Amino acid sequence: AAQFVFERGAADAGSLVSVRLLASGVILLLYVSMKNGFQHVCQIWKKKTDICSILVFSIFGMLAVQYTFFASIEKGNAAA
Repeated sequence: AAQFVFERGAADAGSLVSVRLLASGVILLLYVSMKNGFQHVCQIWKKKTDICSILVFSIFGMLAVQYTFFASIEKGNAAA
């Protein structure tokens, strides 16, 4: 699917990763909010150590891995 988007010139790797991670995050937050209540979603932001862990994981764990994966698909020809 990513190769199709890149071939059509609809998006680059950075914008595709941003939209993908943002949409999945919103869907997960809505699901947890409906299932357990909004208080469970907000509990992670109460401790500073948890905030730092989430931010480090978000930037270096998810964003970097997703970006390098989609950048390699964009630069290479994965469909061929």
